[in-house]
Amino acid sequence: VSGYIITRIGQGGERQSNVNHGARFGTFGSTLIQQATPGDIYTFTEVRVRCPGDQANRPLNSLAFHIK
Repeated sequence: VSGYIITRIGQGGERQSNVNHGARFGTFGSTLIQQATPGDIYTFTEVRVRCPGDQANRPLNSLAFHIK
């Protein structure tokens, strides 16, 4: 994983986003995950990966998670 954008959408509609470089959560990305409460929605968009032999990143589909 080369990078992605993580977005937290709270129950009240407030949004917080973070551009993450690499596969691991950065400091702010970790904070967003720790703030998860039931009803929140998390999206991972603009996901980019590089497979062995690739010359450039390739895009993947977005992911969405509804926290229960």
